[in-house]
Amino acid sequence: MRVVVVAVALVALFGNAFADDKSATADANKKAAAKSKALKPFAGKLVISPDAPPSNGDELPGYLKGNLSSDNTYELLKGPPWPFHVVLVLAVPQKAVTLVITDKEDAKAAPLLTADLKPGGDKKLVLAQSSATVAAGFAASKFYVVRLMAGKKQLAKAELLLRD
Repeated sequence: MRVVVVAVALVALFGNAFADDKSATADANKKAAAKSKALKPFAGKLVISPDAPPSNGDELPGYLKGNLSSDNTYELLKGPPWPFHVVLVLAVPQKAVTLVITDKEDAKAAPLLTADLKPGGDKKLVLAQSSATVAAGFAASKFYVVRLMAGKKQLAKAELLLRD
């Protein structure tokens, strides 16, 4: 008789623990779905800013909205060097992407800066930090083309103007 009571008590105890675990998982899934929905309008749009993106993912949509350029042209001031952050929400998950920056006037499009990046989280968010320097071939009052590539496929493109 005591064995049955203990077994029933254990089932009741662990049954509640599993129920709590399921509800925590459901809450996490709801939060992930809400974050994905909030980032969806920014899919495929490259954002370049001297300001670092927020470390709290819930604040990322506001950062993207505040820094998104309507014409895909960005300016960096107060250089050299010109430190910058790149954020891209991918429309389709990718295992790896490459950041490539070239001089807009260079017919051969020789890269001044390349960086291999691994998208984070669900492989749909790319965050990068770098600096455009004179030593790398960057100059003030010039336009540059910034591309994020997956192999030979261009995922996003923007123009960058560097100013003193």
